[in-house]
Amino acid sequence: MLFLGPLCVFIPKLSACRAKGHADYMEFAARFVGEFDRKWVHATVAPVEPLLRTPDPQSLSALDNIVRTVPAMRLVPLSLNLVKYLAIAAVLPMLPLILLVYPFAALTSKIFKSLLGL
Repeated sequence: MLFLGPLCVFIPKLSACRAKGHADYMEFAARFVGEFDRKWVHATVAPVEPLLRTPDPQSLSALDNIVRTVPAMRLVPLSLNLVKYLAIAAVLPMLPLILLVYPFAALTSKIFKSLLGL
């Protein structure tokens, strides 16, 4: 908690940023999809450029990827890998001390017994 606790200070700011980004991109996506629909699906006059050579469908796909990314933003800037590396960094210096208290054979026996539930 000493190292990961301070990262929780960013939760309110990241939450507000995620909510604003989600609202902004959803509004933009709604306008973009509406214009795409008017131009290509419900057009009263056929568009001048051909559908397959226009960047509009590619833009729609890119927008979809962006809109999916914003809600996936993390509220706490940490990952499982970060926690794993911090745990290793915390335990590694204690390993020689643990080996002084418990012999290696007894320690491995205890670990295997606790893992196997014996």
